[in-house]
Amino acid sequence: MSLINFIAVLLCAAILLKIVADIIAFELSTRHILSAPQIEQDDVEAWATGSRRLHIVIPLLNEQNRFDELAAQFQRILEEYPYTTLNFVTTARELIADQDNKITTMGLIDRFIFVQEAKFRERIRRMHYPNVNQTIVEQLNYGLRVVLKQSGDRDFVLFYNADSVISPDDIGLFAREICDHQPAAIQQSALFLNNFEALINNGQFICAADAIFQSRWTLYREIPRYLFSSHNSLGIPISIRRLVFQHCTTHGLAVNVKVMRKLGGFPVTRFGLEDSAVGFALGVRHLQIRSLSSLENADAATNVRSLIMQKSTWVRAAWGTIEYYFDAIRSQANQLTAFAFLLQGVYMSLKWSLGIPLFIVALVWADSTTRTVLIIGYLGMAYIPYLQIYFLWRKLPQDTFPIVSLGEYLRVAPAMLGAPFVHGTVGLLGLVRLIKQVVLRESFKQIKTK
Repeated sequence: MSLINFIAVLLCAAILLKIVADIIAFELSTRHILSAPQIEQDDVEAWATGSRRLHIVIPLLNEQNRFDELAAQFQRILEEYPYTTLNFVTTARELIADQDNKITTMGLIDRFIFVQEAKFRERIRRMHYPNVNQTIVEQLNYGLRVVLKQSGDRDFVLFYNADSVISPDDIGLFAREICDHQPAAIQQSALFLNNFEALINNGQFICAADAIFQSRWTLYREIPRYLFSSHNSLGIPISIRRLVFQHCTTHGLAVNVKVMRKLGGFPVTRFGLEDSAVGFALGVRHLQIRSLSSLENADAATNVRSLIMQKSTWVRAAWGTIEYYFDAIRSQANQLTAFAFLLQGVYMSLKWSLGIPLFIVALVWADSTTRTVLIIGYLGMAYIPYLQIYFLWRKLPQDTFPIVSLGEYLRVAPAMLGAPFVHGTVGLLGLVRLIKQVVLRESFKQIKTK
């Protein structure tokens, strides 16, 4: 057997094992999501008697087109949950980038606050980052510093994005998790189906397919890691479970104020991203991150250009573990856990960035039997999540996850064939851009995607 054929056989085995593992992971995630309890008035009162507050923080940049819908969603939360505050963080970057726009996000927020009743107005705030930020972490940390100054140690800060769609009951679920488990952090994971119908109607089938493929990551990787680490029911020692790297996202993330103060806010990275960096920082300090048993609905990229920009940026979250590791070993973090996280991060990075090139090489040079197995494995990677997510979608709350018709969903089927290829190819592009930045010592600027 030639070396190429040997590598191809190993790749076949890895793909088939991965498909089996993914099916099991999906089942675990589905059970967790569909087990979300009903929120009762007792949950609201239990939180209120604990003298805690939940500070919702939302960074905004050029969100004129969606602000009214966003504001209406969170106003309902303010009305139902008296212990919440709503904090918008705007930035001077919007004024510089769009000087001719007479309607700004800042103006819309100020108008929204002005028309509120006094009892709600005092719980809403706009903070304005006065500089032109290159990355969202600058904007987040600016708002966070203000919130932390006026918060008690038992309060929590909850982050969302402008495109986040949640149910008001989700806030009650956060309250219940905090009262029952006192975690350092809670992550509400997301599916990227909020604009799925619009993508189909606009003929953006590649983006619609990627919305499914990206949602697959949530169900196959993100939620199972939280369940394994913090919701263990298999009798696995905590010393083992702590070695699993949990990747946070800054939309749907709730963190205890005292913990956030100890971290000094979100880590400011040179090459990585703030969300995976904070997950790394929490994990190496053995701080528990729980998974909320309810999902957020978020937007997918609206065109191929935005998709490429978005995913070539996201791959930094995996490669950034190298940077996070060296930061961790200079701190009081657990060294063994940090090294375990590093190994997982490097593996994820290599798989994402180099998996498709290796697959193509194996496909070209393998014998016919191995080539057939590789093709079947690739089709499984593309179409198994396509089927799974549709059947899960039908069971999700329709007020948060309004489903498209089966006919519309089937229109995306041809584009799913290319979803793994697009995902891997853009990962490789992200690696190339990252290497270029390192070599040329360029600063990183996050581009707002649509």
